[in-house]
Amino acid sequence: MTPHALYRLVLVNSQYSEEEIKNLPLPVIREIVYRLMSVHLPIFVLPVLMVTWSRGQNLLFTIYALATSITLVHLIMLVKSNRRLLSPPLLLFICFILYVSTIMLIQKYTIFWSYAFTVGFYLLLEKRLSVIMNIIWVLINGSIAFYLFPFELALIYMLSLATCGFGIEIQSAILYRHEQNLKDLALRDPLTNALNRRAMMQELDKADALHKRYNTSASIIMIDIDHFKAINDNYGHQEGDTVLINFVATLSRRLRSTDSFFRHGGEEFTVLLQSTNLKDAASIADSYCELIRETHLSTKVAITVSCGVAEAKRGESVVNWLNRCDTALYNAKSAGRDCIKLA
Repeated sequence: MTPHALYRLVLVNSQYSEEEIKNLPLPVIREIVYRLMSVHLPIFVLPVLMVTWSRGQNLLFTIYALATSITLVHLIMLVKSNRRLLSPPLLLFICFILYVSTIMLIQKYTIFWSYAFTVGFYLLLEKRLSVIMNIIWVLINGSIAFYLFPFELALIYMLSLATCGFGIEIQSAILYRHEQNLKDLALRDPLTNALNRRAMMQELDKADALHKRYNTSASIIMIDIDHFKAINDNYGHQEGDTVLINFVATLSRRLRSTDSFFRHGGEEFTVLLQSTNLKDAASIADSYCELIRETHLSTKVAITVSCGVAEAKRGESVVNWLNRCDTALYNAKSAGRDCIKLA
């Protein structure tokens, strides 16, 4: 069985696509580890359950039996319908209870499973919580070790556990940064660093859902740099790239904190304006035209823009919303450019 087939089997009924499973971003890795822990926990507990029963340790047997029952129900729900009875922190907490009780009542050398927990914190918890838990984990296990073992052995164990946790946190920071870089590559235009069309469709879907649910206003402004092809033809693509970079930098400084700015075509851009009606959006678009008109984006030619503006309507799709705005932009260009038109 190939690794991909194994991942697909583990992630049965999950929300992840084939592409995500193939690329294995951090959320998918976390889900795989979470599910594997859910599968193996009842298996690991079963032998301990039998030992406690044979020894007549009724209280401990009851704790293990209850934990086994909960994890089995959780596993069935997870596999059948992707529903979580236990969150990752709660799953780790159950593991912790079983771990400590096993150390103190059955076998003290179970403490060496603590290294697996160190890895589990990184794979199942968010970065900041993982760091906090690893620090607490070293202190808890160090205290247990000094109680159970000679001083020298306990000290070596505690230092090795801390070193392991430190190394994992360094690797975590590297992978977290790598994950952020991958997200930026997937959602940002490499030339201007503006969000791309993929990010635009995601944000428009969110804005449309909020509009339909809470009846909040939302508008979009489509912006086209006038005669951009002529700039490339007459002055070269390097000058065209300079205009695009300067345009994004200039307009980004004018955006409000709630606005989102996207490059979805060569010289075409869109601004999503949350909680903004058509009248206010038109005023903002007019200020954009004036800003670009007064800003020297190029040393070789004056730059202007045309804008189309559309407010979201109840009952219409995102595609229709975009099409209305695109039509308004076409009307602005047909009207002589350097102006705005409303959908």
